[in-house]
Amino acid sequence: MSSDGEHSFDVLVVGGGLAGMSAACKLAESGLRVHIVEQATTLGGAVLRRAQTGQNPNLNGVHESSWRDLMARFDRVRKLMSVSVCSTYTGTDSTGAIVVTNTSTSTSVSLRPKAIIVATGALEKVRPRMGWHLPGVMTAGALQVLLKTSLRAPKKRVLLAGSGPLLLAVAAQLTRLGNPPLAVIEEARPSRKFWHALKLPVGYLLEAANYIKVLKVAGVPIYEGRFIARIEHCTSGLRVSFTGDDKLCFDTDFLALHDGIAKNCYGMRPVGMPIWHEAGDCALGLGARASRAHGEAVAIEVIKQLQVFPVESVEMKVRTKELLDVLSRERAAQSTLAKIYSVDEQSALDELPHEVIICRCEKKSLSDLFDLGADPTNREIRLNGRFAMGACQGRFCAHWINMLRKKAGTAEGDRLIGSHWPIKPISMQALIHEADHLLSAEKKSSD
Repeated sequence: MSSDGEHSFDVLVVGGGLAGMSAACKLAESGLRVHIVEQATTLGGAVLRRAQTGQNPNLNGVHESSWRDLMARFDRVRKLMSVSVCSTYTGTDSTGAIVVTNTSTSTSVSLRPKAIIVATGALEKVRPRMGWHLPGVMTAGALQVLLKTSLRAPKKRVLLAGSGPLLLAVAAQLTRLGNPPLAVIEEARPSRKFWHALKLPVGYLLEAANYIKVLKVAGVPIYEGRFIARIEHCTSGLRVSFTGDDKLCFDTDFLALHDGIAKNCYGMRPVGMPIWHEAGDCALGLGARASRAHGEAVAIEVIKQLQVFPVESVEMKVRTKELLDVLSRERAAQSTLAKIYSVDEQSALDELPHEVIICRCEKKSLSDLFDLGADPTNREIRLNGRFAMGACQGRFCAHWINMLRKKAGTAEGDRLIGSHWPIKPISMQALIHEADHLLSAEKKSSD
């Protein structure tokens, strides 16, 4: 990347997963210069994360052919592409400059591309439970990334709980790496909604059947309709108790939780950026199958806005319709999955004891939230209650706080998390480096 980032490329793509790479390849194929920013050490995103050794973990074969195709396209237009790994989009400052921070060197740089496409993937939802903040409790998504980057399963006992098809995928991946989980505990009852499953595309059914086959052969039990009552320390690690048809209880070393995914465009309102788009799960939350199509569709929109071609071609119109048809099918499929894995989250929250931790970063409980009064403002919740003020900046707790406030009849909107800069904590070293860089550039221009 050049020192000022002003004229080295046309479009900045944040995120090197299926959506980001699909957008980047389409842009470069139209002749635009593209710079890709990826927070991991390699391209691929969460779905196609590579091992630190560069090996393919072969844990997501369903998407491998799509990724190989993208990489072939990437190689063909590589002269118009540049990539920065271990780098994150930090925000858009008051001047409209895009600030990117390199996490390995703790340095930052201001960029002024003609357009930006943000493809940062989805957020994983994890609902508060009694004891969910204890050591040994993680998200299923985090466990999956660990499996892909290390190519090794934890040698200790693992239990998966919550709701959603990701639990089956991670359980099968653990099994293939030699450590089947103790069990998969699903809150919903998907087996009782098989008529909904018949509406799913064949690819979804085959993928699910493959996961279930792997688990059945390994003897991994799958329970449905069980909710976590409590997570607590015991002499052998963690003890996880469940309510439901019967009272299950497991002693485990690690507990991986998952309650679905959410859009991930937190704090990203642009300032002075005329062409700004969000692509893939960041914007839609429709899963990997839709991400590639949406990335390309967004790229086509950017190409039109930048007026790369004087007239939109018939080929581009046809391709746009094809991509929109793909997105329509995937939206219907995800709607069907939502029905299959539907859980009454509001009732689950209503039954939480007041001592349960809601904000894990600041160790703030439900009682602390209620102590703020019947209808606290967003500002009061953040500054007086310290909710959504920790390292995650509300990514884990804000959704649940808003649901709890709706129960209390709050008059204020749902937006506990406002748009701001930076969108995540940034080190003083990175800020100082950026200040020095700007002073140096200013002095050079004055000379």
